[in-house]
Amino acid sequence: MLPLPHEQRRLWEEVAVQQNLEEGQLWYMVNQRFVDDFLAQINSDQMTNGFAPPAEPIANDRLVVKTFSMGVPGLEEHARFAAAQASSAITQPVMTKPDLMEGKDFAWLSQEQWDLLVGWYGGGPELGREVVRSRRRGLLIETNPLKLWVQGPAGGGKAPLVISRTATGEQLRRLAVEACGEPVAESEVMSIVDGGWRREVPREGEQPSKTLEDWGVEDFW
Repeated sequence: MLPLPHEQRRLWEEVAVQQNLEEGQLWYMVNQRFVDDFLAQINSDQMTNGFAPPAEPIANDRLVVKTFSMGVPGLEEHARFAAAQASSAITQPVMTKPDLMEGKDFAWLSQEQWDLLVGWYGGGPELGREVVRSRRRGLLIETNPLKLWVQGPAGGGKAPLVISRTATGEQLRRLAVEACGEPVAESEVMSIVDGGWRREVPREGEQPSKTLEDWGVEDFW
């Protein structure tokens, strides 16, 4: 049951405290318009008196790439990738549109804030992003993880893979094998396509601490 407006405001204020970023935390992208409307409602006299209608469900679909956007200039490759993700062998983060702006298109909410809003209003999709430690930029929320095409041994089929820039070569190898959905021997060569370049995926034990950021790996487009 949706709490009364004044109770929503009290519970929101309890969790809406400034938090320091910590490695491994999850933060959530939420449609900025929804957040603005929600805050305006719980802070208005009308909401305090309990007469304003509840907010609509969270509409994060406005932030994500749709598979039917293949004909939209600038989104063709993103849509193709999203379509391939739908049949991926592993669960991957939902891909958001390029060039989204914090404060205009979306707001960051903590785990506690997200849990409250989705519990009250439903909607989605869930757009959780992890706090990572970049060697170049320090702690940050990785809004857009790398999007790569992975190719199995002997020129096998391509599979989409979303992975953190801070992932190591060993982590890339493990996820690449899972994404391809087929057994791959340790000695077999796999490759990724990034930024128009094809690179070999490190074999197990090769440069285990080097990250994709260290290699300068970029998105495939």
